[in-house]
Amino acid sequence: SGLERQVPVGVDVLVRVRREKVELIRRIASPMLAKGEVARDVPSDDEWPHLRLHFRVREAACGVLLGFAGDLEVLEPDDLRARMLELAQAALATYG
Repeated sequence: SGLERQVPVGVDVLVRVRREKVELIRRIASPMLAKGEVARDVPSDDEWPHLRLHFRVREAACGVLLGFAGDLEVLEPDDLRARMLELAQAALATYG
């Protein structure tokens, strides 16, 4: 869309996800990913599956991923982790 062409380039995100939530996250996140992108499995050293997702819009990544709070952890990039913390603190201040 025209709006998406005016925003900065999307963001590549690495997440670790509770095994039972992987398919749900794939379905929910897919419409927000860059054209032609899919959630890709990434090898991991822990019991949680890891996914790489390339979102079209940075704020959309935050919104989608924050919705999975305790079921998902953003591992990178660090600046997106920091933004998600800001958003979570704002939500806590409002609803806590």
